[in-house]
Amino acid sequence: MESAIQVAQAEMEEWILGKVAAGFHPKAMEILENPEATEAQLESLKTMLDPATTARLITMAGTLFAGNLWRGEVKESKFSSVMMRLGMQTTKGLIILSLFSDDQTRNRELKARCVGIATLARLLAKEDKLRNDLISKVETAGLFSDFGRVILRLYETEKKFRLPIGYVDDHHREIAAKLLDRLNLGEIKEIAFPAMYDFSSLSSYVFIAQTIVEKSFGQYGLLALRSVMPDDLSIIKTAGSEISNVFQAIGLSEFVEIHPVETPEQKRLREKTEKK
Repeated sequence: MESAIQVAQAEMEEWILGKVAAGFHPKAMEILENPEATEAQLESLKTMLDPATTARLITMAGTLFAGNLWRGEVKESKFSSVMMRLGMQTTKGLIILSLFSDDQTRNRELKARCVGIATLARLLAKEDKLRNDLISKVETAGLFSDFGRVILRLYETEKKFRLPIGYVDDHHREIAAKLLDRLNLGEIKEIAFPAMYDFSSLSSYVFIAQTIVEKSFGQYGLLALRSVMPDDLSIIKTAGSEISNVFQAIGLSEFVEIHPVETPEQKRLREKTEKK
């Protein structure tokens, strides 16, 4: 006979698949899984998603790739260009994240951790000058690396059911991995949950980002980092400003704290201005 835990797991998996099915128009899934989708097909996705998700994706396209300077341009551009900028995998990940989110404080913090890992992993891969398609894979893997926790906590909230102590820690990777399989993202699963960490592989970026986020949230309850920040003269965009913009675009700005660090040039310009 099946144990109570096995029955609960089967019910949970059915609930997860139901969430995905309810939030994804079947045609939208086909388009997102087609690397050769036409511009017209990508444009049609706009009518298959709820307005809040569409608006969030458009804002993310601006903040991820161009910072504040391009936000207005992105909002007026075709939805297909938004998909191209974000990449199919990242788009799919962000849509899934929105399906399993609520306004509970704990769930928002877990969501913020996922976004922090994804953003840091992307910036690390970008710093190493990886190809855009590889950066997209690293980012999506980072988004899902802790995502099982979000799913399980929301399951507890909706079902008014408390999972056994230690269950989330022990099973969150397994839950996220099954979701990735359902979304035909097996390659992302290998990056997010490798059998063994290899510091010459894409999984290393996710591991480093995850370690930073876990340490920061454990100590401060948010992602706290030091970074050079943009100014009006010499620097337009920095890692710190990108991270801050992403959290703001997702509506989680309370979970990030960037402590500005001056460059020698910024210090010189500030001192020069103060003397006037």
